[in-house]
Amino acid sequence: MTEQRDGLLKENPSTEISSLLLYSTTIQQNMSYSNSLHDEIYNLRKTGKEVSAEIEDRNGDVVRIKSEIEKIKVDKAAALQTKIDKIREQIEALQLQKEMVRNIKLIKNLAPVPVKSKKKKMVVLLPAVVGFFFFTFLAFVVEYIKRNLSKFK
Repeated sequence: MTEQRDGLLKENPSTEISSLLLYSTTIQQNMSYSNSLHDEIYNLRKTGKEVSAEIEDRNGDVVRIKSEIEKIKVDKAAALQTKIDKIREQIEALQLQKEMVRNIKLIKNLAPVPVKSKKKKMVVLLPAVVGFFFFTFLAFVVEYIKRNLSKFK
């Protein structure tokens, strides 16, 4: 375009040249505007592709997170089922123990026996034991004196 303009300026230096010059300048501006629009479209397409790639990455992350959530749900369900099974086993064991206890019969109902005071027994028993020891000691002392009476005279 610039070559054509320069060629026109060299060939016809008249008044028509100024109109041709204006015309060629307008065409040049339009081409420049077209190039800038083309560059913007290219940049937008490039940005669009980058955004699309990022969206795909995010979609992959979403799928991965959903699969992890499902895995966690399955793990928790399995853990809960295990706990439920253990509790059921304990219930069954307790029911067996309940049946065993139910089979025990009470043969005789024991009435509570009132507690009696032992003061009377102690009052009688203590002096008797003390007297027994006293008289036993007295018997030994009398026997000792009888044997050793001749030594004292």
